Amino acid sequence: MMFFGFTHCPVMCPTTMNELAKVYRKLEADKVSPLPQVVMVTVDPKRDDVKRMHDYLEGFNPSFIGAVGSNEQIKSITTEFGIAYEKIKSLDGKAGEYDMQHSGAVILISPQGKLTAFFNWPHQASNLVEDYKHLVS
Repeated sequence: MMFFGFTHCPVMCPTTMNELAKVYRKLEADKVSPLPQVVMVTVDPKRDDVKRMHDYLEGFNPSFIGAVGSNEQIKSITTEFGIAYEKIKSLDGKAGEYDMQHSGAVILISPQGKLTAFFNWPHQASNLVEDYKHLVS
């Protein structure tokens, strides 16, 4: 399960990662196999380095992976998956600060690298659990 976001995100990213953590715990409790590998790819490589991504995701689930890359790499993968994002002026009006607007989709990719499902935001753990069970069985 792949999500594109950033660690400074005020609402969508922490909400989504929390729902994905619930999904993971429920699938684990239900002994579903294979469990999904949850990956969050940053759309803000200027502020999100490997350590920051690790620290951020560890709070949701220690098995979650954070992916960082160059602006060019991120643009390439977001284009491939149809994910939109854009750097905008800070919403709180602080000089020199910025925010990111981005799609809130969670993408399910098979172990063979095939796009299997595209879940739009807002996400509900119970729905994602049922969809995942259906799609991987």
